[in-house]
Amino acid sequence: MSQEAFPSDAHDERRHEGITGVIDIGSNSVRLLVCDIKDGKATPLYSDLITCRLLSGISQGVLAPESIERTVNAVKRLIADARRNGAEVIHGFGTCAMREGVNSSIIVEQARSMGVEIEVLSGEDEALMAYIGASKGGKCGIIDIGGGSTELIIGENGAVKYRASAPVGAVRLYESFASRELRETVERARDMLARAWQTVSPEENPEWTGVGGTITTLAALSLELTAYSPERVCGYALSRDEAWDWLEKLYGMSVERRAALPGMKKNRADIIPFGTAILCAFFELSNAKSVSVTENDNMIGYLKLKYNLI
Repeated sequence: MSQEAFPSDAHDERRHEGITGVIDIGSNSVRLLVCDIKDGKATPLYSDLITCRLLSGISQGVLAPESIERTVNAVKRLIADARRNGAEVIHGFGTCAMREGVNSSIIVEQARSMGVEIEVLSGEDEALMAYIGASKGGKCGIIDIGGGSTELIIGENGAVKYRASAPVGAVRLYESFASRELRETVERARDMLARAWQTVSPEENPEWTGVGGTITTLAALSLELTAYSPERVCGYALSRDEAWDWLEKLYGMSVERRAALPGMKKNRADIIPFGTAILCAFFELSNAKSVSVTENDNMIGYLKLKYNLI
């Protein structure tokens, strides 16, 4: 999806102002963001998340019926939440599990029956959304660790220069490597990231920003937040050494012990070591010493591009 991808008759839509919702159907969770679009800006008003693990149980490209059912129920609830919070228009998009699942059209059709169209993004378009949402200007790199895939992007002053998507995410790695040793898990993640890294790794070395539940959770763990605070998490510099320290700690803990840690979201306690392994693999591939954490991700990026707010 690019600005040119929108049809010419979308011009009036781009002048839209008002309370608008966007739903992201991801591999691990379904998320909602409601924003007030006004004067060329999208101001967040409300957000919510339901963990559905859509990618869990996928077999030969077929999404498991129970995963689809959980996801459809979550979409239904979040559409109702969006409308209760004043959303006059609701958009939706799907990422890795939706594009891989040959039967993901079931979810698209169910959402359409509720009045919401779901656009299934390619890996490259998912990367573009993350960059537009997270970029702070200047030269920057973005790493977006999801449930089924990880996106890497390098851009400058709002323009993407390189972008790629790798088929490795926290849920996917957890389901295939949960019984492996730590070092083997990191090597697997690095191997799966390598091709994407080759696409986005010119000689320049930008400042990196990290988005996604793995990275925000690691920041919350480091800050020992008993109550999650976006204001404290955003801008936190998560270092290479910190990521490795957390990986070693988390990998050796039971799920119950992880869930009890200050800053841990209980529905992420099982997969957090695997998302962290992906981040550590990224640090091994790159010269980055840290990533700056942000909650501005592909949902805000989608709205910015949809309504030409960039």
